[in-house]
Amino acid sequence: MDLASFTYAVDDGVARVRLAQGERGNPFDLRFCTELSRIATECDEDDAVRCVLIEADGRFFSVGGDLQSLGADRPGLQRFIKDGTAGLHAAVSRFARMDAPVVVSVHAMCAGGGVSLAAGADFCLASASARFYCAYLGIGLAIDGGGSHYPAAAGRRAARDILLYLRNETWSAAQALEYGFDQRGRGGRALWRAVAGSGARARRRPDAEASARSRT
Repeated sequence: MDLASFTYAVDDGVARVRLAQGERGNPFDLRFCTELSRIATECDEDDAVRCVLIEADGRFFSVGGDLQSLGADRPGLQRFIKDGTAGLHAAVSRFARMDAPVVVSVHAMCAGGGVSLAAGADFCLASASARFYCAYLGIGLAIDGGGSHYPAAAGRRAARDILLYLRNETWSAAQALEYGFDQRGRGGRALWRAVAGSGARARRRPDAEASARSRT
């Protein structure tokens, strides 16, 4: 795939997806959303993929929507939003529905659509520097990116997810762990052990990834 916003590789059963525009804060612009949808489809269709790991380059995991692009072309704003969110929604939905478990590793600021990626993953692992900020209501937008579905579908995490989305709160890594948003809360070597274990189990048992999903 010809990618500008991401790097993508499959190694030992693990699809490694990395947000690659760290110098810009990994914003969710039109190209980002289009490429994310293509990556999600590839992960879903490639039988070699047994686990998906999503990480990010740069100072932030993601600053969320590209507000500069949103404000640059006021007459074309509606088209921009519809085209961009079509790819984003397709990607978030496909990651949520695929058999392979999805792990999102978050550092520093994770805003807007980045929160939706983290909320929809099977495992969200936050570093001590992580901050989660939904942001939509703070700039007068309705919740999108699939985020509106997760409070209803999150089970025991539902009440806390609603606080994050509807109260426009910012959560620290410690709060994310306390509220159940970060299922591991350790990251680092623990993350690599979890990912490596997923790949190894999947090689031994083809339906291992589906079993992992059923337990989360």
